[in-house]
Amino acid sequence: LKVPFDAQNITQLAGKICKGPIPGVPTMYSDFVRELQLEMMKRIPSERPSADVVINKPKIQSVVRSMLEEAQGGKDKDKPKAKYEVMDQFSKFDQNGDGVIDRQELARVLKHLDASVWTDDYIGQIMVVADTNKDGRIQFDEFLEWIFGAGKDSKRGVAAKVDQLIALANLAVDHEDVEDLAEQLLGWRQYVDMGCLRVSPPSTCQKTCEAIALLIARAQRLLEGAPRLQAYDAVRQLRAMLQSVEQLLAESSRQHVCRVGVVASSA
Repeated sequence: LKVPFDAQNITQLAGKICKGPIPGVPTMYSDFVRELQLEMMKRIPSERPSADVVINKPKIQSVVRSMLEEAQGGKDKDKPKAKYEVMDQFSKFDQNGDGVIDRQELARVLKHLDASVWTDDYIGQIMVVADTNKDGRIQFDEFLEWIFGAGKDSKRGVAAKVDQLIALANLAVDHEDVEDLAEQLLGWRQYVDMGCLRVSPPSTCQKTCEAIALLIARAQRLLEGAPRLQAYDAVRQLRAMLQSVEQLLAESSRQHVCRVGVVASSA
């Protein structure tokens, strides 16, 4: 955080406030926030929105309702933590700290995880989906929407997509299709690499652990009879996801799902 106007003395400060350019908030914030900030900093008092006008804006009301529901519920103590986790995950990709993630930053982080998994084509697919305003960069609000979905389009969220990939992986086992299984596991692993578990509630981490253990048990016979290369590819994705889960559990001390992790590790 920093003050909107700064100067070495009162005279210079007054000059900046009265005549200097109005500073804007970083581009990581939504258009609504940036426009509201400019309205509230207009120099002519009569042109500034009143507190009633601001608080009654639909988007502000939506945030207020969400905060009230969260306070009244009081059951999910991890919600505030999850918000910080999302910001932390965003900053890991935003390496130069300019408030946006460009393709080079995204590629640099993901290729460091596993260049064989994160090809240029896959990175391009993420940019197409997450960069909703098509400016070639991912803003923080776009990152939030991509992770959690938004409004009527909540099925676009990563959590919903992972649920779909888990179901498709199990369907591939039912159909004894090793190639399709490896493809679904690759997609699942990519979302784990993007940090979907870190920014999700603990129940999602537990669900992932249980899903991996169940899938390994169901796919064991199929993998044992599959061509070695295909079986190795599927197991490699499962192992990578399990390592991510175990690391997250170690960091957060969520020991109540370690038993499932041990089962999956020994499978």
